[in-house]
Amino acid sequence: MTSRRQNGSLSRTSLIRVTPLAALLTVLLGGIAYGVCGDGTIDVGEDCDDGNTLNGDCCSSTCTFEPGASPCSGATLCRQSGMCDGSGTCQAVPRMGCRTALKSRVLLVDNNGNDAKDKLSWKWGAGQATSLEDFGVPAGTTNYALCIYAAGSLIDEPEIAANFYLWSPLGTRGYQYKDPAGTSDGIRKLRLQSGADAKARILIKGKGMNLPDPTLELPLPVTFQLVNSSNICFEAVYDSPAVDNNNKARFKAGVP
Repeated sequence: MTSRRQNGSLSRTSLIRVTPLAALLTVLLGGIAYGVCGDGTIDVGEDCDDGNTLNGDCCSSTCTFEPGASPCSGATLCRQSGMCDGSGTCQAVPRMGCRTALKSRVLLVDNNGNDAKDKLSWKWGAGQATSLEDFGVPAGTTNYALCIYAAGSLIDEPEIAANFYLWSPLGTRGYQYKDPAGTSDGIRKLRLQSGADAKARILIKGKGMNLPDPTLELPLPVTFQLVNSSNICFEAVYDSPAVDNNNKARFKAGVP
């Protein structure tokens, strides 16, 4: 009888010791299987986890992919207007409602042997009415980016940040940016000139090693959009009739 009581006592002791361990394992395993949405780790049952529980960034508040073509906003100026691809990525798309121009010309040069000779030039002239206020305050808080699309896909997005030292007034009608070193994505010159309808003008020039280097021989149409952080954009679209050169070394086009 004593032996059986001892055995029974040992059995109950073992049960007391094992139960907390089993409970701990259950909690740990449960944490692995059912993670917390928004913790930045993709757990079982989640399509994605970008570290937040917000919608509109292609990973929903429940950590599932938002449907394809859902509107989204990315991290850069060019990507603030985008569409989800259905797999968690916000793809930049050309903005709607940009101001257009009666005349524009573009030149992209890709020197594969020497990137120091790469070039970008975009002229936007006889543009829709634009006020000085539309340009924002580029010497203070207004950032710019040149968004270049080929067949609707973003291929390049050089940025020109607000800078007190590199931006200056262009009389009372606009602003100009000068940086001979091209430290901001190779952009060396940007002129913004306000005006009445068919009078506004923009000129951008870039060159050198810092200039982004998209692969040329571009699928058409090619769309150029200069956008700023005040949500104003200026656009020109180049399709077959406007294209003079489109090969691996050069893209040149103009309208009219």
